[in-house]
Amino acid sequence: MSVTDKTIQLQGSVWMTVDGQSFGGADRMALLAKIAEYGSITQAAKAARMSYKTAWDAIDTMNNLAGEPLVESLPAARAAAVRV
Repeated sequence: MSVTDKTIQLQGSVWMTVDGQSFGGADRMALLAKIAEYGSITQAAKAARMSYKTAWDAIDTMNNLAGEPLVESLPAARAAAVRV
């Protein structure tokens, strides 16, 4: 096989930090997207294949590092329980 027949790919991971603390990578960004899609931390956690506690801890960390809430809990009577 010659060099011209080989596929070259660039692979890696990217994550954000705030003052050296991990804000999040692909998993946390996927969680935020699922929360926006489902309007529920519980449903988003299931869809992202993580426990509710893991999801809530990630949300709490991101909210604190962002300086403002990225995810806010709403009264349960509303159609969506959270707002992203």
